[in-house]
Amino acid sequence: MSRHIVFGMLLGIACLLLGGCGDGHLAYTIYPDGSVHEEHEIQLDDYFAQKFPAWKQNLSEQEKDWEDKGYTVDRQKNGATVKKDSLNLQEIVIHGEKNNIWSPDERYDGVRYRKGFFYDTYTLELPWESDEGMQDRSFLNERPQTFEDAEIQQLFKQGMQKDTLDFTLRLPYAADFSNATTTQEDGRELIWDIKPAMLGDKDVTVNAGFRIYHKNVLAASAVVGGIFAIYAIIALAMAALRGSASPLGRLALPSGTIALVAVCVFGGVVAYQMKHPPQLTNTDRIYNGTARDSEGRPLADGLKRLEQAHPNSLDEIEKILKEHGVEDSVLAASESDEAGFLALLRGDVNKGGGYYYVVYDAKDQQVATLYDHMQGKGIQTFRSYDILKNGKVDYRPLLFSMQIAGDPNRSGQNASSGAWKDGVHTLPVYVLFDVDEQDQLKNKRFTTGYGYYPSHYMAELKNPVYRNLADTVVEKACALKLDMLKRNINLGQKNAGPEGKKS
Repeated sequence: MSRHIVFGMLLGIACLLLGGCGDGHLAYTIYPDGSVHEEHEIQLDDYFAQKFPAWKQNLSEQEKDWEDKGYTVDRQKNGATVKKDSLNLQEIVIHGEKNNIWSPDERYDGVRYRKGFFYDTYTLELPWESDEGMQDRSFLNERPQTFEDAEIQQLFKQGMQKDTLDFTLRLPYAADFSNATTTQEDGRELIWDIKPAMLGDKDVTVNAGFRIYHKNVLAASAVVGGIFAIYAIIALAMAALRGSASPLGRLALPSGTIALVAVCVFGGVVAYQMKHPPQLTNTDRIYNGTARDSEGRPLADGLKRLEQAHPNSLDEIEKILKEHGVEDSVLAASESDEAGFLALLRGDVNKGGGYYYVVYDAKDQQVATLYDHMQGKGIQTFRSYDILKNGKVDYRPLLFSMQIAGDPNRSGQNASSGAWKDGVHTLPVYVLFDVDEQDQLKNKRFTTGYGYYPSHYMAELKNPVYRNLADTVVEKACALKLDMLKRNINLGQKNAGPEGKKS
């Protein structure tokens, strides 16, 4: 297959699924009874539709997938509109695909819901992660081999800047809060621009809170409250007119007072409920039963693990690091034990300091600073995974660099790996691993290469000091991630790598 055909197919897929060179609108309309209408529109620009016909086949394949999932598909000239109705938002979440936007892993709150007497409460924290969009755009930076290649690259770059891709939530009542890019209809229509995430530039998180009121309950409550209020007015008026000398007057006074107090208490309860919606927690969360957490386990287990965890103590860790000349603030850390620990630190903000990781190997009493190169968001992505066709979890490798200041190993094992500068040894490490049935790491393989950013990692990491440091990283990474979650730390920007480069 020729190069320009490959580019054409890639362009078609990107335009169809990501909105490049066209428009994409994903809209959810929630009605007063809680039912939901989905309507998603994908429309390609006329010029691109004619120049790259391969996208039509992609659209046909996608159309079949939509229909299999219960959507009605309305084919248009250069795109399609798909629609579906659901009983409520819970149905969309519970019966949706695993780990889709409505059922994210434990790093996000997902969809939380609590049924109430006067209204039902919902909160959303839904991630559009940049690495879930177009993950490989390297072809845009490749040197084109032909004039047509260059033309395709240029057109695609222009199209990505002009397209529209948004996520819309239409509500029956104004939202309690949201971080929407645009808010319309007096707070009832919320629109998020998700193009930056789909193009791999930055994460976009949908945050919103809203209520679905029980109109019948509110109406009945108003009627009952009105009856009591009318009775209280009549009874107290009668008591005032008849006086205590009259049996009817003596009876009307206490009964009217009781009715008036009941109206005031009931009104106060209703007013408080309206002004103070409940604070939802993970016990209120709804999710797809097949969803997994960030480490490949069932999401229910990940949420339970997070709920039961407590932030680790940082005092001993800060003391050890200061003894090794590390003075920056420790933000989160794994537990400190006989193996050591892994910690997240931040330099002096006033001096431009950023986030970075430090590993401590207790056996050798050695400290190293870490920089991530593969995932772009640091150790918090450790144990990211793919699901194979047979349903098994395939864990992605971990790639990072260790910087060891004052490293005495000038001629020993792995001394020539990585790079040296001013007595600091920067050692890139590539880790392959599996996970057993007890959720323990196994088959760990550590390799390294030459230079700051090796093209190949073929050399085995044999030096015991380096290997112990790297092993501490992978053994403590999950515990550090959990501590970061308990402290609500989520690194949304890429860490700087060695020599100030971006990873």
